[in-house]
Amino acid sequence: RPKARNPLEVGSQLSSSPRIRGDHQATDAQVHGRPENTPHSSSAFSCGDLMKGSHINDNAGRETPSKQFVCWNKDAQAQMLRVELADGSFFLFPHDHLNVVRFERHNEGDLLTLLFHTHEIEIAGKHLRELGLAFQRLAVDWVKELPARYAATANHDSVYIVSIKVSEIHAEQ
Repeated sequence: RPKARNPLEVGSQLSSSPRIRGDHQATDAQVHGRPENTPHSSSAFSCGDLMKGSHINDNAGRETPSKQFVCWNKDAQAQMLRVELADGSFFLFPHDHLNVVRFERHNEGDLLTLLFHTHEIEIAGKHLRELGLAFQRLAVDWVKELPARYAATANHDSVYIVSIKVSEIHAEQ
């Protein structure tokens, strides 16, 4: 009886044996669309090039040009919305407490209003329709204000958040 292999080792290396693909033979790397000398997805390697460049950099002074204008992140698996303010503070809101999303277009920019059970969030900026539609699918992980110094050089077709106002809703008695 053959000895069982460690399940963590199975599939951890690329096979160099040819596989049939259409009318010709191909290696695992070719079948999965990777160049021949790239590591398998289960191998340890840096995924910086594969990940969306929308993570938050707490070192605002050292932001790279490709990440400095990102003001929101889309994630269909997010269970809470993180709202980051310019002063570095943030709020967390469960997506299932979101009651209403209202998008308004004005001459000077857009306004997106989010109503939760206990808070109202007003997001002012430009090109906020895309962000509003992402809220329709509850697929927004976080939003944050961008510093005013980036306004002149921001991509004019992308979502740009100028300000976020969070207000507590007081129950009427």
